[in-house]
Amino acid sequence: MSRLVLSLTEVWPERVEEIQAVAEEAGVLQRDLGAVPGTIAWDLACFRVEQILMTQLHLPPCDMEAWESLWASTTKMRMWGSGLAYRPPYVYLTLLKFPDAFSSLSEMYKRHLHESGENVREAFLRDFFDFCAKKTPRLSAGQMRVFRFVLENQTVSPNAVAESLGTTKGYASRIVNDLKRRSVIWEIARVSLPAIGLKTVVLVADLDSPTTPMPLALQHPCPWLYNLFRTRTGDSFLVANFIVPASWQAEINGRHFVESIAHSSGVSRVRVSDRVESYCYNHYNYSGFDGREWAPYEQMSEDFRSCFKQSNNPVNYTIPAPDLEEFELEKSHMDIISAFVNDRVMSVRGLRKRLKRDYNYVLETLSDLRARDILGTRIVPTPLFASGMIIMVVPVDEDRYTRLCNTFSYLPEVYAQRTDDGWGVFMLRTPERYTRRYFDDIRALMMYDDMLLSYHGNMHFFGWKMPVDRWDPATKEWVVRDDDFVKA
Repeated sequence: MSRLVLSLTEVWPERVEEIQAVAEEAGVLQRDLGAVPGTIAWDLACFRVEQILMTQLHLPPCDMEAWESLWASTTKMRMWGSGLAYRPPYVYLTLLKFPDAFSSLSEMYKRHLHESGENVREAFLRDFFDFCAKKTPRLSAGQMRVFRFVLENQTVSPNAVAESLGTTKGYASRIVNDLKRRSVIWEIARVSLPAIGLKTVVLVADLDSPTTPMPLALQHPCPWLYNLFRTRTGDSFLVANFIVPASWQAEINGRHFVESIAHSSGVSRVRVSDRVESYCYNHYNYSGFDGREWAPYEQMSEDFRSCFKQSNNPVNYTIPAPDLEEFELEKSHMDIISAFVNDRVMSVRGLRKRLKRDYNYVLETLSDLRARDILGTRIVPTPLFASGMIIMVVPVDEDRYTRLCNTFSYLPEVYAQRTDDGWGVFMLRTPERYTRRYFDDIRALMMYDDMLLSYHGNMHFFGWKMPVDRWDPATKEWVVRDDDFVKA
């Protein structure tokens, strides 16, 4: 394990001392737990090292191909209770952000090692899932009403909540603030990419097998990479979203970068497309969740299956088109956009303090950017309620895309995007215990040619920050540096 951690110094030579310290800790963990591959102790050691690498050193997980291989060598899938799967590393991903998770789990394991005899694994799994359940927030009926309203209407306004639910503004404000404090909901910044000269490019690479190495071109830090999904079950492929200058694909660095991925070992096909912003679709459906438990699968899947027979209803797409009439992007706009998006400074008072500008100027500029739909916010739920994930890539025309958005709106969470050359990419979140069953339903009901379908896998969000240092205020253009996209 220590050797694998040290191999990361080849990717980040400037972080040698930090990585060496983690490697030493990995060795101590391995000895302390008696960890060997295929055991609970090995899983715990892997979890702790990954927690350090990702949450303390902030190393992008897409670069840790050797580390993913290490996880893949651990214990096989085990079923526990009502369809719960002990499947490392997936069952540990939602615990990464909890600092006390490793110490609690390792103490639990050591206790069972001394007390449970030959039944260590079964005893540990029972307590492990109890521990995971305690980390998942529990909501009362009143809190669930507010939670559903906030997601469906994409607002945290106490006035809107109180008026719709027939309660007081004070009560609504307390519930909303409590949901925020407990990280049940997050308010995140949204910026109109076309308004600032950027776009989203979707890259889909078909892989020969689940063990195909990550293309080297994707194993290096890239300021333009927004997220990356690498499949581990089902069809073998990866999907990456890049937020890039509008001219990137036509430029030589963009073409060479894509070609280097296409020529990588084990990659059979690469498709690169522009996302059509006006067809992005996010939808939340928590009608089957009571704040503690999901409804039985049979009840939820009945609605899901029946939707295939329904008519094609209009879809309210998520991203509004910006009003750019008589608008010209200036450095003062970029200063506000950068603070709003990158630093999550969303109030007039906070922006005034950050930018050291006149209050009225900040108020007027921010209000104009909001009114033009250049800046806004999105409300997203905790991933702990629906931690299972399915991803599908399928050729679509407008009618099929609309039909699929309607179909998947019966699932807890849908994140859909459509490309300009006729592909739909759907990321679906489901209750963990139902994920495989939904996957089987989709596979059986959607007999589409050229469809890619996977569940679980590794979904990496990199805490993307807009690289404002690459925006030239003189030319008002974004500049891509030669080393941004490493060609391998």
